[in-house]
Amino acid sequence: MSIFSTILEKLGMKKAEAAPAPSPAPLPAPTATAPPVAAAPTPAAVASPEPAAPAPIAMVDVVGQLEALAKKHPEKLNWRVSIVDLMKLLGMDSSLANRKALAEELHC
Repeated sequence: MSIFSTILEKLGMKKAEAAPAPSPAPLPAPTATAPPVAAAPTPAAVASPEPAAPAPIAMVDVVGQLEALAKKHPEKLNWRVSIVDLMKLLGMDSSLANRKALAEELHC
């Protein structure tokens, strides 16, 4: 799991799991004799499936969550300015290696 994904998960903004693509309907098995070909149906007669509505995005008050966490934390952390303090506030490893990995993920 990426470091940024961990941050999002801890803030309650976990990425939606990639929904598996619906599998197409199985094709009928070939038969020895082909059924007679009917005239092509008119476009009005063909029922097109409605596309699935996208899932609504949950609203998350990130600042409110972080401020609540900061009030409970024993250290005074400046999470608005310091990535180290933000990672500490979220209970993550704020080591140089993790900060470098996060910077690479975010192309910084």
